[in-house]
Amino acid sequence: MKHEVEVWLKGAGGLASTAQLRAMGVHPRTIDRWVAQGGLRRVAKGVVVAESVWQSAMLSERHQLRAKAALLSPWSGSVALSHQSSLAMAGLPLFGVDRRVHLIRLDGTRHKSTPELAFHQVVDPEWLIPCGQQWRVRDSLAALQVADAFGVEAGLVAADAIAHAGVGGAVFAEALSAGRFARGFARPQRVVELVDARMESPGESRCRWLFHLLGMPDAEPQVSIRLPSGRRARVDFLFRDQRTIVEFDGLAKYDGGRPLIEEKAREDELRRLGYQVVRLIWKDLSRPAQVQAWLVDAFEVARRSQVA
Repeated sequence: MKHEVEVWLKGAGGLASTAQLRAMGVHPRTIDRWVAQGGLRRVAKGVVVAESVWQSAMLSERHQLRAKAALLSPWSGSVALSHQSSLAMAGLPLFGVDRRVHLIRLDGTRHKSTPELAFHQVVDPEWLIPCGQQWRVRDSLAALQVADAFGVEAGLVAADAIAHAGVGGAVFAEALSAGRFARGFARPQRVVELVDARMESPGESRCRWLFHLLGMPDAEPQVSIRLPSGRRARVDFLFRDQRTIVEFDGLAKYDGGRPLIEEKAREDELRRLGYQVVRLIWKDLSRPAQVQAWLVDAFEVARRSQVA
């Protein structure tokens, strides 16, 4: 029976309600024993996940599992996922958020938030889309909800990814007018103003926000530059007037072979064209003073080179 359940769980994405397992003939005490033995993990009231699935999941995937579990819980009425919990169901990037599942009760029932669940005000039904047997908030509104709850940077990471997938700025403006934001409109409004479909990763979104906080000149993203060799280099950000390039390296590691050699050769060609190159990795985004110093220094070196 245990093997049959494991196979079934794998086909179900690793999750099952205890009611589903009982319907398969698994006794509640057997479920408790499997949990105690480490084969299953309880992730919500009346919901378990295969421990192997949980252990192999990244943080955003674990949030998705918790969100799915919340929808499988035995609610007395309809609920909708909101904030990052809705974004997780769409496979969108999450940054700077908490681990709680965020929900809206659609039947008007009031619930107090707990360490596991956060409840929010209801939104207009037109901003809900089906999610299993329940609902979730549309992506554009969910990104603005995240900005409201966790800050502009957190909202931009999701909003930029949504825009990059083809959602226009007008949709975010509509979401702003439709949302009920606990902290007011300031943070969501900033996201609507700054959302940029040209961002290709959460790291790039965070870089752009950091440049904004530091008061840097506007940096052009995804610029193609012809190299002396005739090849073209596509750079993450270009401060054109300052002749400075910023590259974000999300992996921050190389295998010591050809990729590293090719990257160094590319960078050498950019420098021969008079560009300064600043490389940033994840930990640098939490060191704004250091990034500012690097950029100011690069701007000055490029300026002196042009004068010379």
